[in-house]
Amino acid sequence: RESGFLFNNVVFLGACAAIFYGTIFPTISEALVDIKITLGPPFFNRIFYPIGIFLLILAGITPLLAFRRTSLKILMKNILMPLILAAVLFFVLVLLKINYIQSLIYFTIIAFVFFVIILEFYKGVRTRIRVRKENIFIALINLINYNKRRYGGYIVHLGIIFIFIGITGSFFNTEIKKEISKGDSISIENYKILCNDIKVEDNLNYISESVILELSKDGKVIKSLVPEKRLYKAGNQNTSEVRIHSSLSEDIYIIYTGKIPDSDKVVLQVLLNPLVKWIWIGSWVLAVGSVIIFLPDFRKKTFKNKNNN
Repeated sequence: RESGFLFNNVVFLGACAAIFYGTIFPTISEALVDIKITLGPPFFNRIFYPIGIFLLILAGITPLLAFRRTSLKILMKNILMPLILAAVLFFVLVLLKINYIQSLIYFTIIAFVFFVIILEFYKGVRTRIRVRKENIFIALINLINYNKRRYGGYIVHLGIIFIFIGITGSFFNTEIKKEISKGDSISIENYKILCNDIKVEDNLNYISESVILELSKDGKVIKSLVPEKRLYKAGNQNTSEVRIHSSLSEDIYIIYTGKIPDSDKVVLQVLLNPLVKWIWIGSWVLAVGSVIIFLPDFRKKTFKNKNNN
């Protein structure tokens, strides 16, 4: 397990160095050759794809390693079931025609790590139910309470898994930019966006242009969205009011970019980003796990106080 922690830290240091290099490179290039060369998203994606895979694998294997010495036979026995379940998910995704190889690799490794952690909780809860005769909920609470560092760490790993689910969804991002007028619609995947009206408003603070849209999915109306663009008179400053519909499976962003001169048409930019909400869910789970790790162990304090008395 010590080696797992060491490799984990080395990977994080490598990630830190890559971020620093990519961020500082434009400044260095401008100072040396008087040309500002910017490293965009493709550079960071290419660097962090292997780093992310390695971190996920470590997150799945490290909890199964013992300190000082680990038996390869026991390790293989512990990872066999998570590997089988992850392989089943891989074939299910293939049958669902998810052909993007990077996302298949990510989802399979995410599933492996998830099942490793869930099985660790299952073993602990099962033992407490058998030995202490507790019900499943009390057993789970006491399991975490009596070993906060271990199981709080597992919860942190779950948070990281959820974040990686959200990141993996970015492989399937879709974007459309289209000119429409009143009565026209935009289709993106299984969503339809109907333009009901285009409005212009002039008040004391700003001039606004907005589009009243009806968002529907699979033929069922979800909600009305009104993306807007404002020009504030005081500072002569433009702002865009982006409208978002968010769910566990995907987020859809609608941006009003402006009106076509001498026309009744406007330009809308629509972005469909799958699994974005899982990044925020993962962040909250990670925070909860971190809090659990740092909570004081009241049981140990009580035991010490009794001995002192």
